[in-house]
Amino acid sequence: TGGKPISRMARRTLQRAKRTSERTSTLLMRMGHCLTITLPVIGGVFALYLLKTDWERVSEERESLHSVTRSTMKRVYTSPSMFLFVGAWMADLVDAVLHFWIAVALLRRVSISNVNARFTLTVVVAEEWSL
Repeated sequence: TGGKPISRMARRTLQRAKRTSERTSTLLMRMGHCLTITLPVIGGVFALYLLKTDWERVSEERESLHSVTRSTMKRVYTSPSMFLFVGAWMADLVDAVLHFWIAVALLRRVSISNVNARFTLTVVVAEEWSL
């Protein structure tokens, strides 16, 4: 009679441990999925910040060109540095769009098996081209 209560207690303890481990694994999987979505969003926000700063720099370059044209009375519309900052701005724009596209795809739990080929191709291209 002394062995049965210990056996019951051990069984209950194992069942509770199993339930706890299942809950923990589910929680960790959800946290991992949230982190997987959050990282591209953070990258997209950072790309938006870079987009803003590059546009401010383009504006500064444009203002400096206008001040040069006023002082020398020559017409100067562009400079090499302005072209570079416009290029950086365009790259940041593409980077931000791709980051948010990846986040949306992950949020919708896109898998290759349940979407059409065109959508899958755009997600793969977005992941590969993301700066």
